[in-house]
Amino acid sequence: MRDSLKISGLGFQPRERWLTIPHMGYVIANRYNVILVTLGRPSKIFFPMRTSHFSAVRFFCIGFLKDHWVQVNTNTSYFNLK
Repeated sequence: MRDSLKISGLGFQPRERWLTIPHMGYVIANRYNVILVTLGRPSKIFFPMRTSHFSAVRFFCIGFLKDHWVQVNTNTSYFNLK
């Protein structure tokens, strides 16, 4: 998994360097301390494992479009889950 994150530069990357869900979902959620929502087949939600409470949770959503993941604008970046 760690090797798949190493790239030599910007631009085209071979398929073995592509972001794959669910393999990288937990890596993203934990690294950036966000709840990651993926919209695609299948849709999934990944929660960070290091957060002790969710009073103000950062929320990040990506969608699969053809062969790329793109950010989905949700018009809000925080949800109060009290």
